[in-house]
Amino acid sequence: MEAAASTDARRPRLTPRARGWNHGSVETGREEAGRLLAIVLAVAAAARIAAILTVGSSPHLHGDEVDYVEAALSLARGEGHPGAVRAPGYPAFLAAVFSAFGESLVAARLAQVPLALATVAMVFDLVRPRFGARAAAISAAVTALHPTLVAYGHFLWSETLVSTLLVACAWLLERFARSGRESWLAAFGVAAGLLVLSREMFAPLALAAAAWAAAGCDLRGRLRRALLVLLPVAALVLPWTLRNHALLGRWVLVSTTRWMPMAQGNLLPPDGSWIRPATGADFLARYKAVEGEVEREELARAVALDAIREAQPGWIAKKLVRTNYLLFLPWSQLGRFAARDWLPGRWSAIGWPLFALEAAFYLAASALGIAAFWWVPAPGLKPLLVVPILFQVAVYVVANANHRFRVPMLPLLAVLVGPLLLGARAHDRRGLRWAGTLLCLFALAWPAAVWAVRPDLRPTAPSAD
Repeated sequence: MEAAASTDARRPRLTPRARGWNHGSVETGREEAGRLLAIVLAVAAAARIAAILTVGSSPHLHGDEVDYVEAALSLARGEGHPGAVRAPGYPAFLAAVFSAFGESLVAARLAQVPLALATVAMVFDLVRPRFGARAAAISAAVTALHPTLVAYGHFLWSETLVSTLLVACAWLLERFARSGRESWLAAFGVAAGLLVLSREMFAPLALAAAAWAAAGCDLRGRLRRALLVLLPVAALVLPWTLRNHALLGRWVLVSTTRWMPMAQGNLLPPDGSWIRPATGADFLARYKAVEGEVEREELARAVALDAIREAQPGWIAKKLVRTNYLLFLPWSQLGRFAARDWLPGRWSAIGWPLFALEAAFYLAASALGIAAFWWVPAPGLKPLLVVPILFQVAVYVVANANHRFRVPMLPLLAVLVGPLLLGARAHDRRGLRWAGTLLCLFALAWPAAVWAVRPDLRPTAPSAD
């Protein structure tokens, strides 16, 4: 009895409104849940298809889009993946589309719609068992209507695929935690392997997930669960690693573009500014002049380590400030396309209004998501959302950062927005929750304020776009 009382004392206390609402929502029938999910998915599909066929119908490619599409075309034509500069996951996805539907950019963009719908559905299912279908529908609707996520459906960058795989990893681990069925761990291993092949930086998260899944078991159980996670990852990634070794004569896990972002991200401006963007033009010219991929990486490694040494002892403080600004300022690819007149002619007039809508939605949804992390009681689910976000921010502090890299975080930020808006809030430790919320909201707000009032500090370098 004493143990039970102690446990109850530590359990987060909900407001009466949250307790009463949550009981009714959990009892919502499958029919209502299915109807709400169908409505949200229809809205998500309509928004993305409309964006693709209007403002996203440009036949021109920009930046990394060119590299991804060229690699995909090489794969689709049976010529193999060109080198190891790009991770192969997204080019392989595009190559499958080109093989099935011809070398059509419209088909490639439309093929990203099912990825977005899968993300929306998984957000819904992460919320529904705990907080009911109505809260799930709100969180899913935030994901479905988020202008940034809609816009990335017609950009041929890897962000849509990476977002879907990252949410899938959280969803599969939550399904395992909910049911105890270890087959979900094997499915997670597949999703994690595909994620690593699409963005190498997530490899440590697969190891962390294996350790998390193995906790609390006997030795045999820990070994079994760890293998269920890691073997699918290895089966997907190691063949590519062996291919890289045969091609380059070096052990390269996925990509040879590892040190280059660190070099770019640590080349601070000559004036010592903590947030003013640096073009890194001299480094990029030297980098591109080197013939071999491995040799380019060695140059980038030397430049990155020299830049970090020169920035001591205040390096980490400068990078924390710089990363927070470049990652969370309200600039976006849509704004970039409008500014550079890259939108199709008849739609260019609405580019800036759409960007204004996107920026406002991004700031509001992110603020609600941050508040939800502090106030919504979801003890098994919350770490699956917060840890990947913090991990990404940490990587970008060490390497480089720009607004494009926050895109995979946005669906994770949306998951608990529905429960927050419907009153599922803890009532204990209010001082700590308010302090944490205000601190995180300040971290979101000051980049937006600086960006709004200081045009001279806005990113202009290609690496920041």
